[in-house]
Amino acid sequence: MSPKIYKLFTLLIILSFTQSSKKIKNQLKDYSVFVDVLTKKEGTLDLHISIDSVETYLDKLEKELNNEQSQIDLFKLYSNITSRIQCGHTQLQPTKNVIKEWIQQKNSLPIDYVLYGQKLFTKKIESDDRNTVNFSKTKYQTQATVPDNCEIVAIDGKSVNTLITKMGEYISSDEDGLEFKYFQTSQLFEFYRKIAYQENQDSTKITYIHKKDTINKYLFNGFPPLKSINKRLSDYEKQFLDNLNDIGKFSMYKSKYAYLKFVSFKKCKGKEYNKFLKDSFTKIKKNKAKFLIIDLRGNTGGVMQTTLMSYLVGVDVKIGKYQVTKPKLKRENKHIKKRKRDYTIHKLLSFSQRLLLKQNSDFDYSLKTPTIDEELQFKGKIIVITDEGSFSASSFLACNLKVLAKAKIVGHTAGGSYYKGNAGTLTCVLPKSKLTFIVNPNTFYTTLEAKQDSQSIKKPDLIIDPIYPDSKKKDEWYLNKAVKIFKEKF
Repeated sequence: MSPKIYKLFTLLIILSFTQSSKKIKNQLKDYSVFVDVLTKKEGTLDLHISIDSVETYLDKLEKELNNEQSQIDLFKLYSNITSRIQCGHTQLQPTKNVIKEWIQQKNSLPIDYVLYGQKLFTKKIESDDRNTVNFSKTKYQTQATVPDNCEIVAIDGKSVNTLITKMGEYISSDEDGLEFKYFQTSQLFEFYRKIAYQENQDSTKITYIHKKDTINKYLFNGFPPLKSINKRLSDYEKQFLDNLNDIGKFSMYKSKYAYLKFVSFKKCKGKEYNKFLKDSFTKIKKNKAKFLIIDLRGNTGGVMQTTLMSYLVGVDVKIGKYQVTKPKLKRENKHIKKRKRDYTIHKLLSFSQRLLLKQNSDFDYSLKTPTIDEELQFKGKIIVITDEGSFSASSFLACNLKVLAKAKIVGHTAGGSYYKGNAGTLTCVLPKSKLTFIVNPNTFYTTLEAKQDSQSIKKPDLIIDPIYPDSKKKDEWYLNKAVKIFKEKF
């Protein structure tokens, strides 16, 4: 979920108490734009499902749009279609009107909580929110709450996995895997829960663990705690944006294990990054390290890591393909946002690919590892740490390390595909509903041949559940668990 969505909440604290949003008219105009952009700019539309299935889903959507829909119902209809395409990059983003309509329903839990890994934890409510969420409630009703920092194991008798499976009908992921859907809903779980389960009810049963006891309690529904959510999302957005500028961190753990952590691959290219890699592998050689841990938790991708792979598998090794399947057209759909960095990158990639094809008509879009100082190539044992947020270029790297470097995987199953996907991130705003639609003109492939069970290869050799969310020793926890596998699995 894009961090830009989180900025909506600042405005919605005020807007949510104003007049209700109206149904959207002339919805078929949106449909026309949606289909046009999807067919012209989605890299390989039938990458994971047949084109006949896509057309069937689109026909069904068109029929639904003959009737006027509310903001939330429109969001559900379009989100369901993008989810069925089974590409995690291709998704619908909720608008302020969609979130506003959710808030105005006054049918949400009065507590704040987040998904960490695959577990729900309650968060502290800001004092300004207490009067809002308890508006018009009796004294008895206001006393019904859940303590901070408790694990919620069920909502209305439904486990987290059951909830995610239903919510996942409106959330995109590669090959329809559940893992990335966990990650996508982590900060807006209550919003997506009410999108999936829209029945009106005056209270909700919460099952939670407090001081090792399992407790059932009914909470009275109403407004969600907006200021608490807004503060949490603002902090999350700041961290997310900081991560985008991080080109990696290197350290030696217990003087024996080399440790590389990448929270994003967005800026992982160019002279500065290449110097970081060279310096890191120089230190690995100097320390005579025979064990390397590469941490990809929460890394949603960015630049494909060909140079890093050179240090791990050698030079001139094919690690996959990357193709601009739907290059820039002379006259792009006017609803695609042109003044965005991703569109500029799309133009440059389209131009570069045309030039490569002109110079070499046999070019097959292969990605190969570039030249490095081969004396620095690491030839020891590798462990990769993944979780639900390891996606795109991150899961692509994990796959190649597992297959080409015989690395072991620990943590949780990666959210991204180990086989293939569409990428590129072009933004389209539907003209009537103003829903934001993300479409992806590029297609990437690893060296693996696709299998029917596309999720099994991602299963870690060792499952490591994350510890309590506010722990300051997360990295050390993972490292202590990960190093044991060097003795047990190699």
